[in-house]
Amino acid sequence: MNTNDVYDPFQSAYRANDGIETALLRVSSDILSEMDNGRIVAMVLLDLSAAFDTVDHEILLSRLNSFVGIDAVALEWCNSYLNRRPQYVCIGDELSNPVYMDYSVPQGSVLGPQWFPIYTLPIRRILVKHNISYHVYADDTQIYIDFSPSQDESVKASALRVASMISVCG
Repeated sequence: MNTNDVYDPFQSAYRANDGIETALLRVSSDILSEMDNGRIVAMVLLDLSAAFDTVDHEILLSRLNSFVGIDAVALEWCNSYLNRRPQYVCIGDELSNPVYMDYSVPQGSVLGPQWFPIYTLPIRRILVKHNISYHVYADDTQIYIDFSPSQDESVKASALRVASMISVCG
């Protein structure tokens, strides 16, 4: 992950010494700095419900290949890990028929927290392209922009940026 520069510099969680405190300090520091400069900050908070359960296996495998460079036997191993895992319900001595999932990464696995940020990497590229500040903690994303309160055009332009930010990421 470090070798291929896959870690998002504004992703807290899933890394040593980089937790919720890092995310809170970064976002609050950015906002307070802009306020000290007399600017207004607009923020959108994205919270993906059951995020790990919505990961599409084909998309994840494609991103593992294109962003991380996993291919051949290693990519087939990842495919097998995701797609050929039977899930059952067991009540007493009764076992249901197996179900194979097309979505989700195994909860509690070592790879889930490593793969989810790879799955969401295109969001980072969109935000960077549009010069939008952000920070990510696990599956929660804070997106924010600053603007000057003194110019009507600045406020209108910033409102349009916020609206486009929501449509791009929403």
